[in-house]
Amino acid sequence: MKTRRFLTAAIAAMIAAASVPFTGTSAEGNSYDMNVSVDLSGETKEISPYIYGVNQYGNEKYLKDLNVNSIRQGGNRMTAYNWENNASNAGSDWKHSSDNNLSSSDRPADCVQVLSDMSQKNDIDYKLTTLQLAGYVAADKDGPVSEEEKAPSDRWNQVVYTKNAPFDEEPDLTDGKVYMDEYVNYIIGKLGDSKSATGIQGYSLDNEPALWASTHSRMRLNRVGVQELSDISIETAAAVKKLDPNAEVFGPSLYGYTAYDHLADDDNSDEWETIKSQGGYHWYIDYYLDRMKQAEETTGTRLLDVLDIHYYSESARVGAEDRVQSVRTLYEKGITVNYGLDLLQIKRQYENWLFFGLFLVSALTYARALILFFSGLSISL
Repeated sequence: MKTRRFLTAAIAAMIAAASVPFTGTSAEGNSYDMNVSVDLSGETKEISPYIYGVNQYGNEKYLKDLNVNSIRQGGNRMTAYNWENNASNAGSDWKHSSDNNLSSSDRPADCVQVLSDMSQKNDIDYKLTTLQLAGYVAADKDGPVSEEEKAPSDRWNQVVYTKNAPFDEEPDLTDGKVYMDEYVNYIIGKLGDSKSATGIQGYSLDNEPALWASTHSRMRLNRVGVQELSDISIETAAAVKKLDPNAEVFGPSLYGYTAYDHLADDDNSDEWETIKSQGGYHWYIDYYLDRMKQAEETTGTRLLDVLDIHYYSESARVGAEDRVQSVRTLYEKGITVNYGLDLLQIKRQYENWLFFGLFLVSALTYARALILFFSGLSISL
């Protein structure tokens, strides 16, 4: 454990129950004063050390200066990542380009091996990577994919979740397919399983699936179905657990309230309304957890370890100062304290989005009830 962790604890103890003056400065140069009080004398409970984590992408050069226990390899780029040749596709983030953005190496699974090396060098214990579930991955690093080249085409390789055949020692680069269970097996062969210091501890079932048809519209032509996502999640999670029983599976990695509520279902489909009515579900998260629990009971194997949902306050797009305040939408019914900002402006930005945070709190409360029969389920936010 890093020395800095002990120093942080010591500093926290020193300022317990003390009021510390703090002067902040906005991006525009305006300053404001606040008092920060830290009281550690009340009721306490153990928290997970892994809440102190960071995204790998874009933060590589800062890791040596950070005091974190976990690292996530994920995001839009990982949805179309081809582990066999390290090609990936930017989707709508940048010209639908398939390229070497994630890695210029031809070494299979280079990205996850770099993640392992990086974590070892920076004393990061928990490593989370992403498995591809959207149906296709980039086949090459030849640049932008045109509308005429949308999947299926030679610019894409098909994703197969379970190979149902012996794994190759090295992946076949000519078959036009990538296998998720073969990927996990390859990782274990190179790095060890989740119990090893170099291995991968967590696998995320892709990233923000409700957005696939918009972020990767030349790879994914239709919205992901409600039952479809559960089906492929169950198949992939079962494959992970078969190969590495101690690895943790994260899902469904949803973006935004609408995905929590009805995934990607829209007015052109009545799939969610039918499932919701037949199953008596409140919203999509209920259905997803129920399906994963049913699969666990059928297989006798724990398939979902972490309910993973991504929370974004839309008002955080206004600017850096507003982004700092946006976390309050998770727990506050109204904003009554002015931290050096125009209170009316803050209220104007939040009044239409406040329900977003309140619904999320309701969701987590309801999820906790489900946890009572889904014993041991953790929540990743």
